[in-house]
Amino acid sequence: MQNQQSILVKGQIFPLLDVPDFKLPLLPHQAYAADWIDSDSKSLIIQAPTGSGKTLAALSSVLRIASKNRKATATFLYPTNELIKNQVASMSKSLSELGLKPRVFGASQYPGKEDYNIAIIEGTGEVLHALAFSNSRLVSTRFRTFGSILANLLAHTAWIKILATNPDSLYLVISAKYGSSAQILTEIADADIFVIDEFHAYYGVSLANLIYTLKMIDLLGRSKKFIFLSATPSVNLFNIVKKMFGEVNIVKLSDLAAQQQRQSLALNYNECGARKISHDVRLSLLPARSLDNIEYLKDLVLQIVNKTNKDRETVPCVLILNSVLDAVSIARVLENSGLQVSQAHGLIPKHQRKIYGDVVVGTSAIELGIDFQAHSVIFEGKDASSFLQRFGRVGRHFEGNAIGFVPERILQNELSSYFERE
Repeated sequence: MQNQQSILVKGQIFPLLDVPDFKLPLLPHQAYAADWIDSDSKSLIIQAPTGSGKTLAALSSVLRIASKNRKATATFLYPTNELIKNQVASMSKSLSELGLKPRVFGASQYPGKEDYNIAIIEGTGEVLHALAFSNSRLVSTRFRTFGSILANLLAHTAWIKILATNPDSLYLVISAKYGSSAQILTEIADADIFVIDEFHAYYGVSLANLIYTLKMIDLLGRSKKFIFLSATPSVNLFNIVKKMFGEVNIVKLSDLAAQQQRQSLALNYNECGARKISHDVRLSLLPARSLDNIEYLKDLVLQIVNKTNKDRETVPCVLILNSVLDAVSIARVLENSGLQVSQAHGLIPKHQRKIYGDVVVGTSAIELGIDFQAHSVIFEGKDASSFLQRFGRVGRHFEGNAIGFVPERILQNELSSYFERE
């Protein structure tokens, strides 16, 4: 294929810091987020690569609030329900590793009989619908509306209470579209901290609704903090946060790698090792027009799958395209070639989207923060943000390969054969 370029993208290693309040060492941005709680700043933007523990950075802020106030409440906002499920599981694991006892309240997971000190509530329409039509012991038979179910879930008491939801659900509460909205809003508005994950993913109407909702939340209840997480934030997003909250703190993980930079921010913790947050990836760039040849794409996937050692925990190949119809077409071709294919896109019901088999074919539904172990990723990368997000799906757990289909003008430049991941 003409104009192909091959690049080695090096993995990243960052120092670990010994923070006295935490059982496990923290990466610099996680330690910074914990200390930031004591500042006068209302908002914080954390820019860090995929797989670098941005969620734990936000949780460190929540834990610091809880240690000071003897309790804490937080709301975590995610752009998709798939990401909520993924991050709730990740959150629960991280908190357990810190020696705490989280319990998830949702449609598929119930709190056990053991004691728990952190309640994580899945507050999505999908979960509320499932609970409304179930015989769950979490829901009284007298309360079967979405609003009353959510109010019932939020009424649980714990040392730390975390609501994981999406901006659409929160907007409905703000707009009094749920029954019991006043009760829910009182509970949410009194939260200590709001965390907005994948902030770069919002645009147009969804961004306008998010801004309106956050501003309304800011005006209600007592003073609170806002954390925005993103691997690829833009200058426009920085400006939006500044207009909403005035002065904003911005921290970039790569800047905190240097001890001198950490000291300038009064982050004076001792180093106690290092963590590799990403591994080397061999990246090949091909012209986007090559995607018009479905037989070429099929042969590319077959070649990758056939030379990859398979096991239960990993997926040989992930294919991410812009068009749902293109994803469906190539999935059918690959299935006819004898491969086991799973699909994750808008035409597949959310509860049927699985990560398994020889190849996963999807669209933007699987590019936002969802962690899966893939040896190779083939993706359509026609703009910078989607390129970085999709490339970030590989090299998280081990070395891997990536093939990006990019605009012809990119390949007309003589690119270096070696890049740092940053």
